Amino acid sequence: MPQLSDYQASNQASNAHTATYQNLHGVDAVVPPLIATRPADLSTAAKTAYKEDMEFYRTQMDYYKAQNQEYQQEQSALDKVTQEMQRTVNNHLYTNCCIAGQTHRQWLQSLSATVGIDPEDEIRQIRDRYKAALKPPRSLAQWETWLTEVDHSTTEGKAVGIPECLSDTYIKEDFTRATIKHAEQWTISFRATGLLNPLVTIKEMFRQYRDYAMLMYPSKPKTAKAAFGASAPSLDDDESDNPGQKRKNRRSRKPFRDEASMASGPRSATRANTIQRTTSKCEACDMRHALKDCWYAHPGNAPDWWKPQEDRMEQVRARIENSPSMQDIVRGTKRLARSSTPAMKKSHSATPTVTLEED
Repeated sequence: MPQLSDYQASNQASNAHTATYQNLHGVDAVVPPLIATRPADLSTAAKTAYKEDMEFYRTQMDYYKAQNQEYQQEQSALDKVTQEMQRTVNNHLYTNCCIAGQTHRQWLQSLSATVGIDPEDEIRQIRDRYKAALKPPRSLAQWETWLTEVDHSTTEGKAVGIPECLSDTYIKEDFTRATIKHAEQWTISFRATGLLNPLVTIKEMFRQYRDYAMLMYPSKPKTAKAAFGASAPSLDDDESDNPGQKRKNRRSRKPFRDEASMASGPRSATRANTIQRTTSKCEACDMRHALKDCWYAHPGNAPDWWKPQEDRMEQVRARIENSPSMQDIVRGTKRLARSSTPAMKKSHSATPTVTLEED
């Protein structure tokens, strides 16, 4: 900071200082030079110089405060780095590699030279990970885990520059070779439209495959096990949200009888076939009922109170649209349902009895 004593005093202030000093010590006393203690004691030129120096000092002080704030933040961060290294690095390595007086960069260089991995070994490991990730999976039940590993290994390979990841076309080629086994339709479509298209990036390829896999193999939500689960109403697995329908379903349940007792009845073969149909999974929605009884495949047969699950409905639509064999099965079940339409027979009671007339 500028000091007033470093600037020349004015003649008026000097004369006043001399008169005051001689009155106190005598006329013959040697008068010391005046040292300015306030801006008013300065000459006109000294005042101007003092004002300019003060403005420059304030500017330098503001710059120093900003720099000092950054410096304090850096020192705080370096203290955290030191604490983290003291907590995680072995005592023997810390004593020999983290020498007092050296910078943190020198510590890291010393640790890397002592226990670090060779760059060539690192590239080799990343290359092996990329090759292992792009092996065709045994099943697409865990497609999310497989796709995540492929994405990570590809990103890491592009970062270090392994030969397989130098071109996006090579990555697309390797990825489609891995998906041809379980996603043949998607692979053929992508190779025709996106393999050689530079506008289709690797991330876009992964996104398209993820959308396809979510439709064909939707992830099942993890729910806690309970005695009775709440789900959307269906034929065999789900129950109705209507309380009256629930009571009706409970009243209509019959005691379980083993296969031997059921086989002794007049319609043992028909009952056995019914049990076999209801215990097998539906080809459309994966629930335990026959395809001809599936309300997702035949929405027109569903009652008014039924509320379908949107994700399951999209899954059924995608399966039917992408599978000609599934379309044939659905058409066949429709013909079967029309041929075995229940006939109403009048009875003496007020409630009509429904019986199936077998062909």
